[in-house]
Amino acid sequence: MYRKIRRWSVAPLFSSNPLVRRSDRAEALSVCLAAMLAVVAIPLAALVLGNVHDSQIAAVEEQARTVQPITATAVDDATAVATEAAPSGIVTAQWTHNSVMHTDTITTDDITIDAGDPVTVWVDSRGESTLAPMTANDAAISAALAAIGFYLAVVSLVIGFVMAARAIADRYRRRRWDADLALLTGDGGDQLRH
Repeated sequence: MYRKIRRWSVAPLFSSNPLVRRSDRAEALSVCLAAMLAVVAIPLAALVLGNVHDSQIAAVEEQARTVQPITATAVDDATAVATEAAPSGIVTAQWTHNSVMHTDTITTDDITIDAGDPVTVWVDSRGESTLAPMTANDAAISAALAAIGFYLAVVSLVIGFVMAARAIADRYRRRRWDADLALLTGDGGDQLRH
């Protein structure tokens, strides 16, 4: 059966209506506090965005200094790897860096590589294979995702707070209703409502 959805209203907080209960005012206050926290979280999310972006840009600059592409030679034919993304493969490659021979299995987008073909390999300052360096675009996306994640976490906590406040207020209202019904029907003994 259809159940009416209650709105989160702040009107009871400012109402002078004598029928508005203290629990209604407390629930409305929790909604006001939640809205304020959600608004305050916006500049905090922007701060997270800026901090993460700065740290990611520093990482991009560091990788630009230490990670470089070199041309290696495929030792064997590329083996295709099944992925949900674009087709990729793995190949064993050899290269020389600072007069030291290196051999490693690397991932490549080109699955048509045969033994003896040239292969681009990203290497660190020691000549070991590594991932391609991050770009400024990667840094921006990472920072945006961190800021969005932070804001969604705050909003989730705020909604949880309001839902908990509503549940406590509902429980209090039910108890009061039961007590008032007991007094009305005579089952409340000599209890008087204060």
